[in-house]
Amino acid sequence: MGKQHKKRSQEILVAIQEKKRISTEKPSPDGYYSVEVNLKHVFECDLLKLDLENKYLCSFPDEFFVFWKHVQIAVGKGNNPCHFFQHLKSLRLCGVFDYLAGHLKDADSKKCLLHDRYATDLPEMQTLAVYDSGRFVYWRDEPNTKKPLIVHVKNEEHFPECVIVGNEDPFYIVAYIIGNSLPVRFHNLFSKSWIENYASYISNLRKITKSRKNNTVGSPFHGIGIFVKVNNNIRYRPLNEKKAKLKELIKNAATVSDETLNEWRIKKIMDFVTRVQFANDEKDFGMGLELGHNIFWSNYAYFDKLAQKLLVTAYELLNREVFAYILKVHMPTRRDLPNY
Repeated sequence: MGKQHKKRSQEILVAIQEKKRISTEKPSPDGYYSVEVNLKHVFECDLLKLDLENKYLCSFPDEFFVFWKHVQIAVGKGNNPCHFFQHLKSLRLCGVFDYLAGHLKDADSKKCLLHDRYATDLPEMQTLAVYDSGRFVYWRDEPNTKKPLIVHVKNEEHFPECVIVGNEDPFYIVAYIIGNSLPVRFHNLFSKSWIENYASYISNLRKITKSRKNNTVGSPFHGIGIFVKVNNNIRYRPLNEKKAKLKELIKNAATVSDETLNEWRIKKIMDFVTRVQFANDEKDFGMGLELGHNIFWSNYAYFDKLAQKLLVTAYELLNREVFAYILKVHMPTRRDLPNY
C-alpha cells in the first residue's frame, strides 16, 4: 500500500503543474454554485485527496472538495462549517467533514473509519451528514469507486429504508432536503437559476437511478442493488427467495424465543449459507455478497458473526480487501456509537 501512495503523490504533483494552465472553477452539472473557488484551493485539494485516501482507504470525487470549499467560504472564519446547514431540519455535516474541520486532530485511520460509522453502515457506506429523519452516505461498490452514489438512509434500527438521492456532489444532500424552495440565507451557495434548475436535478436523479438498476444485480434488503461484474453468467446467482419471506425469517430467528421454531429457522438460514459455499466454489461470489448484505442489514447482534463471515469471504473473493478490513474494524464496536 505504501508504493501505491508514493505513486499517487507523484501523480498529484504532475497534476498540479498541469492545472496551472486550467480554469479552476468546477460548477455542478446544473450550475448550482455561485461562489468562485480560488486556484490555490484547487491545488490544496490535490494534497488533501492523498491525505483522505490514507485515512479512509478510498477515493473522493472532485465535487466533494468543491462542495467543502464553498461551505467554508460561505460560513466564514471562526464558525463551524459542519453546522452551516443546521436550520435545514438540523442537518449536520459529519464523518469525514469533521476531519476536514479539524475536529479529529491526530486521528489515525482506524479512528477516522469508525467516527460516525453507524450500526447499519456497510463497508460500502460512508456517512456524510445526519438530520432529523436519517442520514446521507456515500455508497461505493468498490474502494476505488470514482463516482460514489449519495444515498439517504432512514432512522430505523433494523432493515432501514434507503433511496438514491444523487451521486458524487454533496449538494444533492442539500437539494434533497430543500426541494424546490430555497431559503434566503442559502442564496449565496446557489445560482439565481437554481429553482428553475430543480427540474434538471429531478431529471439527473432519474438517470442515476435508472443507470444503477441497469448496472447492478440482486435484490438486497437495502434496495440499492449489488455490483459484481458478470461474465458469461459467472459471478452471480440469485438467492431465489422472496425478500419479504427472507426478512421475516431472519427477524423471527433473532427475536422469537420459541426454540423449536427457531431451530427450523436457523436450519433454513444455514441452507442459504451452504448454497453460498457451493456458489463460491463455482465463482458466483455475488450470492454470498447479497446474503451477507441482508444479514448485516437486519442489524441483529444474534447474526453478527455470520454476517461478518459471509461478507469478509465475499469481499476477499471479489478483491475488495479494504472492505473486509473496514468490516473487521467496525464489528467489535458496531452498536457503540452513534445512537439512533
